[in-house]
Order: sequence, then structure tokens, then C-alpha cells
Amino acid sequence: HSVSTFSFTRDSARALYLADQELDGRVELYSVPVDGSANPIKLNGPLPAPGTVWHAVAAPLGRALYIAEQETDEVRELYSVPVDGSLARVKLNQPLTGGQSVSAVIVPASGNSAAFLTSTNPVSGLSNALFGAPIDGSEAAVALSLNGYFRSGGVEIDSSGGRVVYVAGPPARIEIYSVAID
Repeated sequence: HSVSTFSFTRDSARALYLADQELDGRVELYSVPVDGSANPIKLNGPLPAPGTVWHAVAAPLGRALYIAEQETDEVRELYSVPVDGSLARVKLNQPLTGGQSVSAVIVPASGNSAAFLTSTNPVSGLSNALFGAPIDGSEAAVALSLNGYFRSGGVEIDSSGGRVVYVAGPPARIEIYSVAID
């Protein structure tokens, strides 16, 4: 069993990590106090075989966001959960169709919303839709842009957490855009 990645929560009180801690080869999301005062807790929900957690990141509001094949094998979706496991996890993405999966999540330094990309080929690094959603799942995700090719490294949220700036367009004409996230 091994840890594949780890990060600190925003307040540095807990560590989030991905590991195949319970079943060899099944990567899941865990949280543990950095002072060792409690055992690790699993944050993701049950995964279908051979489902996995692909990515996790600490977010504002004491939450972790993670991309996982949690409900359907080979469909990556975005979830939010308190880093201490005190509340149920919530799915942030809209229903996905046509082979879509969440391919990337962008978390602000502050603010209450996150942005995420969906793609029909999440491994390619190119996505075809950009969405925004409250980090706590209190409202449905909204489409910020549905046309263009988005590059996962070409999307940022401003320091206020209120705007998403991104580069998109067909390969021959890439442009920069800005849109309110909420």
C-alpha cells in the first residue's frame, strides 16, 4: 500500500492524501490531523470496481474537492466534502452525458466557488466545457462557457474568487476570456 500524493488543508491542521490504503490498487481520499491526534478517515464514498479517486485538492470553507469514478466506472465526477468528514459529500457537477467526465478542477485562494472542466477524453488535457459551482454544493453548477478547447493549465480564478480567466478556442485561434463565476 502506498501514498500517491498529499497536501495540507488551508489551515494546515490536516493532511489530505490519496492512497491505496484499504485495497491494493484502489486509490481513495483520506484526511488525517497533522498532529497525529486521530486516525485517518476516508472522505470519498464507496467506489465501483475498479473505481478510483484521480485528484484531490484542499479548498476554502474547510472542504476538499476530488475527482473520482465514484458512481460509475470510467465516469469521473467532482465531489466536495468537509476535510474532517463531518458532513456528507456532495456532487458538484451537472449530470454528465455522451461519455463526458470532469477533467480538472480549479480552486480559488478565497471565495465560495470553484471552476471545473469537462471532457469526452479527460486524459488528453483538452476539455470542451467550463463550469462553476459553489464549493459546498448549495447550488447547481452553471455553464461558464461551452464552446472552445480549454487547456487545463489555462484556467485561473482571480484572487477575489469572483472571476474565471481562461484561454480557449480552436487550435488555430486561442484567445483569453474572463467571466463571473457566480
